[in-house]
Amino acid sequence: MHLYNRGSSYYLVVNVPCDLIPIYRKKQIWVSLRTKDKNIANIRSLMILSKLEYQFLTERQKMSVFKNANIRFTLDYNGMPRPKDSFTYGEADIESFALDFCMNKTWEYNSMNNIRYAIADDAQSIVQINVTAWKEAYKGLLPEELLISRKVDEKRINGWKKKIDDKSSTVLVYEDGGEVRGYLSAGPKRDDIQYDNELYAIYVDPSFQKQGIGSSLFEEYKKTIKNSSFYLYMLSGNNNASAFYKKMGGHRDMKYDRILNVDNYEIKEIIYIF
Repeated sequence: MHLYNRGSSYYLVVNVPCDLIPIYRKKQIWVSLRTKDKNIANIRSLMILSKLEYQFLTERQKMSVFKNANIRFTLDYNGMPRPKDSFTYGEADIESFALDFCMNKTWEYNSMNNIRYAIADDAQSIVQINVTAWKEAYKGLLPEELLISRKVDEKRINGWKKKIDDKSSTVLVYEDGGEVRGYLSAGPKRDDIQYDNELYAIYVDPSFQKQGIGSSLFEEYKKTIKNSSFYLYMLSGNNNASAFYKKMGGHRDMKYDRILNVDNYEIKEIIYIF
């Protein structure tokens, strides 16, 4: 166990046991302790460490069950579970768990623990992800001039710092190995529409897409608004995004689709409602 002070927060870093690396898909678990106070960080780290040790033990129990039953299995992990999501299986639960696999039932566990509220130090990473994802996702959909003009610069970084600090919107980041891999921004609606909540943006570093990061951010945001309804606008023609939003439960309402003028270019946006 190690404590690191990075920026405005302490982080707990725990090495994943060698035999569990194939499950956690990482060698270390980084957890933001969300405090600048070292004494508070030490207390929080001990609580989290005890949960982790129990989870490591539980994973080994499950591995033993699957090995004895000769079951092939895949677990979808994005990191360490939150304490409230910790496994509490007894022997009977583990037997039932193995039986589910024998009966070809699907079991999937997606951790949300890598998700936290953004801090000002995340601003540059957020801008970098936005620029990189923009240029990859919108190539062929937006004029080349708009894509080229999207840059990581001080103005945009400072704008994100201000947005994060003034709490005018909800900004969540997905962190893995101490690095931000994706983010979500949301807040009150900005349009004359019947829904009160709007998801402004959600982007994942293209190098880390298709790993459940976007889905995890999405589900965590829904928890912050207590599963209330919300909407988002997206660029028309972005088929990958449409498929993702449909998968997450979104539906279309064409009467709210719109045309925006961006730097003298007409851009069509379509709406998804959740």
